[in-house]
Amino acid sequence: HVLLGNTATSADGKVLSLWQTAKHLVKTEGVGRLFLGWRANLYKDVAFSAIKMTMYESLARTYLNFKATKDGSTGNSESGHIVNADSLNSIEAAGVGFVSGMGTAVATCPIDCVNSRIKSGELAQFGVMRAHLEIIRKDGVAALFRGVAARSVLLGVGSTVFWYLQASTMHFITGSEGGGHGH
Repeated sequence: HVLLGNTATSADGKVLSLWQTAKHLVKTEGVGRLFLGWRANLYKDVAFSAIKMTMYESLARTYLNFKATKDGSTGNSESGHIVNADSLNSIEAAGVGFVSGMGTAVATCPIDCVNSRIKSGELAQFGVMRAHLEIIRKDGVAALFRGVAARSVLLGVGSTVFWYLQASTMHFITGSEGGGHGH
């Protein structure tokens, strides 16, 4: 059995099934190989979720306050309305989601790079912080942001869909329309 890139093949060149690949890894490298990069993955997911939610809420409030100011109202609790992301209509939520998704993609690109390199085995011997430094030493800071444009578009579009569906579902369940006024 030989591991070529991300594909496991047998001696005769046949691609192994997931089960055969897992058995091969456990036999040749131990059970720990199946969990390679779990710390980096945890750090990436926690950072991603925290940044995405914080950025979305902040951008939503900023947008709603700007919209209220432009419309001539205060946009805050003085007028009896609570300004928060729940006040966005589905289209507004999608737009804010796109921007927050792209921003989150840029902010978390370095840990995603480290996560990928640890999982591929290239930097498996390093911890998360040491892997960052090793990438910078070997390839420069720019290497931590390779693929950031594609990642930004992908996460921006994904966030657009997510937040549109979330707002639509919330408005359907609560019977509200959104559109800049809280409840």
